[in-house]
Amino acid sequence: MAPDPSKYNDGNKPVAIILEGEFESYFKNRLTPEFENTLKIIGVKFKEKSASTKQIIISDADFSKNLVNTTSGETEDIGFNKWERRFQGIKICTFKICRILA
Repeated sequence: MAPDPSKYNDGNKPVAIILEGEFESYFKNRLTPEFENTLKIIGVKFKEKSASTKQIIISDADFSKNLVNTTSGETEDIGFNKWERRFQGIKICTFKICRILA
């Protein structure tokens, strides 16, 4: 069943959320020996968890847009790659908002 276009006529809607707290590193348990060695050489210790901080995530909501199957007219599931015919993880880009103390 196709969506009713009359319910989606209010223009583009930006989507944003702010996250606050301590965040576990995406790279925790994923460091290669080469990267660990590089950190050691430059004298930087890997942080598995951030200090208390804030992140803001902003999107034009395309992350939730489904592709339409042109043969059947039905929407594809979110995360489905129609060219490779498989599901893949949805990538979300975040930007940290850092507070600079004088």
